Amino acid sequence: MLKKLTITRISRIQREGANGIFTAIGIQVNEMGDKWINGFGNTENSAWKEGDIIEITLEKVTKGDKEFLNFKMSQTDQLNSQPIKTANLTQNDFAVINSKLDRILKFVDNKPETPSSDIKTEGEINN
Repeated sequence: MLKKLTITRISRIQREGANGIFTAIGIQVNEMGDKWINGFGNTENSAWKEGDIIEITLEKVTKGDKEFLNFKMSQTDQLNSQPIKTANLTQNDFAVINSKLDRILKFVDNKPETPSSDIKTEGEINN
């Protein structure tokens, strides 16, 4: 059930989990006193600030002998709260990317390092 609540305090922390980097959000709301409510950062809540009236779904979670309150957002925006997966790029991968970017920038600036007849298309490179 959606509840309308007024934010009195907010905390955003970047964390790294098993699936990548994510934003953890903790809020306190006027209607619940000093109790912290936790959830994940996403595009829908990225601009939340103290004094905002928000609509969230509350969920009680028990871990061991402790009880926590979590919040959930709309189903659509839950997709945006997924952790960012980090790429496993090697030093050589970065060198190749930088080289290609340099060529693109020189071409865009109309200052190719080689005559345009020497520039190969992606199909020519892969053959």
